[in-house]
Amino acid sequence: MRAQETRADQATHDQARVRPQKMSAAPAMLNSSGGTPSGALLQALRSAFPLFRTVPPQQIGQFLPRIAEVLRRVRTGLDSQGAQIALVGQTSAFDLGARGAGDAGVAGWVDPSAQDLMARLNPNHMKSEDLPSMDPGRGGPINLREDGEVAWYVIHEATHRFAGTLDYQYSSYDHELQEDAAQAGLAGALGQAAVADQDAEMLGRRVARDPATYTGQNGTARPLRQENWYAMGRRALMNADSYAHFVMTATGSPIPRG
Repeated sequence: MRAQETRADQATHDQARVRPQKMSAAPAMLNSSGGTPSGALLQALRSAFPLFRTVPPQQIGQFLPRIAEVLRRVRTGLDSQGAQIALVGQTSAFDLGARGAGDAGVAGWVDPSAQDLMARLNPNHMKSEDLPSMDPGRGGPINLREDGEVAWYVIHEATHRFAGTLDYQYSSYDHELQEDAAQAGLAGALGQAAVADQDAEMLGRRVARDPATYTGQNGTARPLRQENWYAMGRRALMNADSYAHFVMTATGSPIPRG
């Protein structure tokens, strides 16, 4: 059976940590941009939603209401009286909501709705660039394992629970920060000129790609993971990890070069 323990004090702590420090600041930055983001906000948007890398700032404004609405729903949901964050252990093989939770690297999940399960009958349902509904009828707690008890995962799973996002593609954020650090180390040891070609090749992998090349499923291994991330196109606007990536980088976490 699925071993699940809901701790009200832990849930309250996690929500409080995410809400004032992250979930208030990011929407405020969007609202104050006047529809034309710049500076740190523009950098965070282009890092989290790669389609914006080819769009002038003044044209990004048309997409900001959707991003703001997803974040509004998340904040409202986490603020709601019945919101629960469940800390979980071993899951049951018969628990459809937790299917895949035993896979390596899975730190949290939200139980799917009947609408979700019906959509999954079509193996190509994520290949479409038509964005899913923000109201898929999901319920229940946000389930987190121990390594998921951090702001990134709370935001990611909360967008699933309260705004209907999907896992089009996990972010390459951690890998790219590691690449940046390694590249800086090489440049420091050998000189920038000696690593210029390698640097250009690295940054060349971090450009928006043709959305038609997106595979239709969340790639977990590199290079597919990174290739898919940059090929999401409009799908990124309903991609859970894009919102976690955006909120964290917009509120002070380092942004990978690009």
